[in-house]
Amino acid sequence: VSWQGQDITNIGAHRIARKRLVRTFQQAMSFPGLTVDENVRIAWEQGRRGGSRWASPAMILDFVGLAPLGRAIAGSLPFGSLRRLGLAVALGVSPELLLLDEPGAGLNDSEAQAFAAVIAQLPPQGIGVCLIDHDMDMMSDLCDRLIVLDFGTKIAEGPPAEVLADPKVREVYLGPDKKAVAS
Repeated sequence: VSWQGQDITNIGAHRIARKRLVRTFQQAMSFPGLTVDENVRIAWEQGRRGGSRWASPAMILDFVGLAPLGRAIAGSLPFGSLRRLGLAVALGVSPELLLLDEPGAGLNDSEAQAFAAVIAQLPPQGIGVCLIDHDMDMMSDLCDRLIVLDFGTKIAEGPPAEVLADPKVREVYLGPDKKAVAS
């Protein structure tokens, strides 16, 4: 695996994050005994070493919609807020590229739409996003280009409307009798 011309295959996650390549986890994770603000502050302190795009952790919490919960203990948050906290922690490191592993997993439709709206604001701010998800509506709304895999084999690549109209993609992900809807 290379990033910015350097082999990062066998280096630790903390060193990769210092290179501004950051990921979130499919499982919502935090330091449960710390406050929301403290969780983000830890990442922000690391991120500002190389120059942060955020003036404070409070700016990040505001961006992801968690500002009112800054003093809440992370372990007491509902799942949807934990997902936002995971994103806030990742943003605290000031990534150039953010890898998101199924960010909508476990969220209801309104939570997933609100979360997708936050994600959509990242590329205009200079943060690249690589998104892995099975939610085809979210993918077509957020992505300029899709790559679809079936058991590790690429079956389609291109603009969302084109990829979601592909018969193999419809069969594998949407079922043979369903039509893909892309916006």
